[in-house]
Amino acid sequence: MNGWRYMVFEAQSLYSPAVLPWQKGTLDHLLGMYRSNRLPHALLLAGPAGCGKGVFAASLASILLCRAVDASGSDIAPCGSCEGCNLVQAGSHGDMRWLAPEEGKRAIGVEPIREAIRFVQQTAGYGEHKVLVISPAEAMTTAAANALLKTLEEPAGNSVICLVCHQPSDLPATVRSRCQTITFPAPAFESGLAWLQNELGDNDQAYRALKLAEGRPIEALRLATTGAVDGLVSIRETLSSVLNRTHSATTATQRLAGAELDIILAAAAVIVEIKLKDTASLEDLGRYRQLFRVRDDIEQWSGAVRRGVNLARDGLVAHLCNRLYSALPPGV
Repeated sequence: MNGWRYMVFEAQSLYSPAVLPWQKGTLDHLLGMYRSNRLPHALLLAGPAGCGKGVFAASLASILLCRAVDASGSDIAPCGSCEGCNLVQAGSHGDMRWLAPEEGKRAIGVEPIREAIRFVQQTAGYGEHKVLVISPAEAMTTAAANALLKTLEEPAGNSVICLVCHQPSDLPATVRSRCQTITFPAPAFESGLAWLQNELGDNDQAYRALKLAEGRPIEALRLATTGAVDGLVSIRETLSSVLNRTHSATTATQRLAGAELDIILAAAAVIVEIKLKDTASLEDLGRYRQLFRVRDDIEQWSGAVRRGVNLARDGLVAHLCNRLYSALPPGV
């Protein structure tokens, strides 16, 4: 349906009557606004990928679409059993849309956004609210983002639009200014670990996955449940080996064959930051000048990938490995 996908995966993996533990304060704040009819129509949920922004959007949608919610109560939560909750869990609620890039693509084009606008403008069919989630919002093309501006400024009826965004700087300022921004940092490591251990039932696996995900619990859960932990460890080890010149750029490029470009770039950003943090003095910083430039280039390439730009994967990976190999001065 032109980029639409109902909350099938989200309903099964993100739906919960209870919000994530580290998000409760944020949800309580929004629900206070909901009680007093001051809930913003456009929310920008911003923060690093894998910290639970999508889960929060799903939880908020579940509350707004539950037909048994008592907004006057002190603890607002979806009942989990009414028709609205059942439809949300099944991914087939007529007043809920979850918009993401079409399969095999990274960008959200203007036509799916125009469909989203038509959806928002229609009268709610099941209750008082309509909910539109766009994730990741920075995947919208410039034309798509511009098409959404008027709807963000003057949404119809009781519709709520949630833009789930990993990199707010990738969004046009005109979009950001029309939304109320809510920031979602990674939770304290101990808090995320306790939650992840409960989800996985394996303390060692939870700790390893959360360390690898840099404290982002949802990303850690994805890594652990998809068996991606060892693969990501291998990618980081390969990039570290070429940065430290224990392997050639050619060998590293060959070892990275088959890995997704965005995963390689994210891993490269991590190992570069780790190396830069090892600098002991301002004098060292000067010697690391080339590595700073590599870091800036990785950020630009990553931004282009997020925006759906079709970069030549093989050539860029080879170029990255060559840049890493020559980034450090002799003796470092």
